[in-house]
Amino acid sequence: MDELIASLPGSTLTVAIAIFIVAAIESVAVLGLILPGTIMMFGVALRAGQIDMNVYLMLASGALGATVGDSISYWLGKTQCHRIPRLWPFSRHPSWLARGQMFFNKHGGRSILIGRFVGPVRPLIPMIAGMMRMPQSRFLVVNVISAIGWAPLYLLPGYCAGQNAHFSAAASIWIGGLLAAFLVGGFLLSWGRTLFAPGARLYYALERRMRAPSCRRRFWNALSSPFDGFPLGAIVLLSISLPCLIAWTFIVWKALPLPLGIDTMTRDLFADFAKLPYMTTAAKFASMIGDGPGLLALSLPWIIWWTWRRYYAIALHWAGAMLAVPIVNWGLKHLLNRPRPSGLLHSYSYPSSHTSGAAIFCCLMATYLMAHLPARLRSLCFWTALALATLMGLSRLVYGVHWLSDLIGGALLGLTLHAIVNISYHAFSRKEVSWCGAWLPMLGMVVLLALRMWLLPLH
Repeated sequence: MDELIASLPGSTLTVAIAIFIVAAIESVAVLGLILPGTIMMFGVALRAGQIDMNVYLMLASGALGATVGDSISYWLGKTQCHRIPRLWPFSRHPSWLARGQMFFNKHGGRSILIGRFVGPVRPLIPMIAGMMRMPQSRFLVVNVISAIGWAPLYLLPGYCAGQNAHFSAAASIWIGGLLAAFLVGGFLLSWGRTLFAPGARLYYALERRMRAPSCRRRFWNALSSPFDGFPLGAIVLLSISLPCLIAWTFIVWKALPLPLGIDTMTRDLFADFAKLPYMTTAAKFASMIGDGPGLLALSLPWIIWWTWRRYYAIALHWAGAMLAVPIVNWGLKHLLNRPRPSGLLHSYSYPSSHTSGAAIFCCLMATYLMAHLPARLRSLCFWTALALATLMGLSRLVYGVHWLSDLIGGALLGLTLHAIVNISYHAFSRKEVSWCGAWLPMLGMVVLLALRMWLLPLH
């Protein structure tokens, strides 16, 4: 891959054409399933950064290529709808088309927008939209909008890595793999959420075993909510996140006072992100939302609303979670005494309070909200919460006040606290929560967050 990237000519026009072609091929049905599209996109974006290509031209080339690739898939689906099921690889794997059709039937026109960012089904959705006779004008509008949002996600990391002259291509590709690992982690969380939820086959199999008269039955009943069932998913999450948090904290502690290898590489990468004016502005707003005053502005309306409606269990657990975040973070920070990468702040670095606070807030919000949403909207809610928490955490790398390992520790801490709070809530919840009138706390969030940004700006 290093030799292939280096072999690309230094001409801006040539690299723009390469970005267009790779984005188009990566978006075409079947080809997008076979080729390593993420690595290829990172590689051509890396070359664009090495030649200091105009970032807007790069993004436009990627968005245009993705639009053309999806349009080709749509045209194939519309004109070859009767032949496609008999062609390879769909003749050998008919479940691929079945899953794509289920996804399209579930989300309708939104599937083009959602599917652009949902791994395995992404190259198939435009083709299935053509097979299902989605109106061409509607497809084109959603296709263009999703491509504009897709291009920065896939191109900017490689571009910023390429602009750093002393950053090797191998290290850049490795970091691209690290970013892909975050996406894989999100898919694992989403898959685990459905695997261990009430109604899943595994849940019912375990319930039958635990319902037998024994101490296991008492344990099951003690933690079960009359409305939300047994917190099996939260227990599995706790059994994974807590050991990972302990092991990761030990790794960071053994390396003190030096940072880890991934810390120095990501510091150089995000130093290039900070050179982009719109990136620092976005990082500023994300930091303001994810800090203590920002999370207070987001949580307080909900806690007041739940208390007013006498949902005391959820109000107390939400307030306890938001109080536990600064307390546990303060304890770990003073236990390790890890210095920050920047000497601007007179505090310790590990773990990231922004990341842990954002993780637990978004996870709790998604957990309680998803339980009362239609099934077709639950995945959207989950991925929105995950994206917001990730952006809040990554904003600290743009500012250069945290190491990547701080963010990983903060995320593991947030997941651990979320699992503990969720288990406890199931044990104490005896009243079904109604979301009727939830627009009031949502409006309160907007008002308090606006006041926070106006009265307490981040410098």
